[in-house]
Amino acid sequence: MIKITGQVPDQVLYNKEVYSLAGVNGSGLFNPEVFGIMVKSASSACWRGFQMGYKIENEEFLLDWMLVNADIPTPPSINGIEGQKFSEEYSMFSHKYENLNIKIPFTGKFLIGKDFIRELYVHMGFQKPITYETVLEIFVEEGVMTEIKDRSEKIREIRKNAQEFDPENDSVQKFIHDSFSLDYDL
Repeated sequence: MIKITGQVPDQVLYNKEVYSLAGVNGSGLFNPEVFGIMVKSASSACWRGFQMGYKIENEEFLLDWMLVNADIPTPPSINGIEGQKFSEEYSMFSHKYENLNIKIPFTGKFLIGKDFIRELYVHMGFQKPITYETVLEIFVEEGVMTEIKDRSEKIREIRKNAQEFDPENDSVQKFIHDSFSLDYDL
């Protein structure tokens, strides 16, 4: 039996606070394959096999850390940083990289959220922006933050008008696709 669970989100450190990456419109985000690491599912909570930790520092959008699940005896060095192996009982991931400080060539915008509303948890895919009390939209051009907007009020309005999934009228395939997608449109 395949178990589906809410997915572990990527994280973004902004102004010394940790946010969950809740939506992405743009291109240039990293995944471990960029570094030659072929990942495999880490658990039902991480089908994609990795979690990224980003930070915004001095207006730059940086990859700070990365957790991966891969069958590699010796992980490659990334930006001079060696991957550290996790013990099996410690983590669903096999390796971690810390203090990478790699500028992300991302161009677009993304949503970050904090203050998760537990009652809105969906037991499949990534949690949507409406599940966070605080939501910020970050605009980035070639890895440099150009603008930030607080979208918390807009998200509250969307949350008030959100409709539940209706299996009689809604496409199950679309629901599943949307659950595992970080695409958004405000």
